[in-house]
Amino acid sequence: MSRANKTDNGTDKLRITDQFRTRTGMAYELRQHGARLTVLIAERTNDNGSEWLVEASSVQFPGSEVSHTASTRAEALRHIGVQWVEGATTRGLPSFDWTAVATALTAVRAI
Repeated sequence: MSRANKTDNGTDKLRITDQFRTRTGMAYELRQHGARLTVLIAERTNDNGSEWLVEASSVQFPGSEVSHTASTRAEALRHIGVQWVEGATTRGLPSFDWTAVATALTAVRAI
């Protein structure tokens, strides 16, 4: 068995697999337990200043999109995690460790 297989078989540990710029912000693709999650983070400016929009979805589950705006990226992501967990059982969404999502996005300075 190779060393990579002993430490991470690519399906269990949450990790960022890709990040790229979009027209509106930055997108991060994550993977955990074989499920994929895309998180988009964008700044929105309005008359009262700016706020952060965070959207999460899984291409494997059409209609899985959830979004939230808040004064900070971390706060918006926290709300997304709550919405996702609530929808996981009712909408059949894959479960993700949202603490690990926040940690991974913090590591790349996304939040």
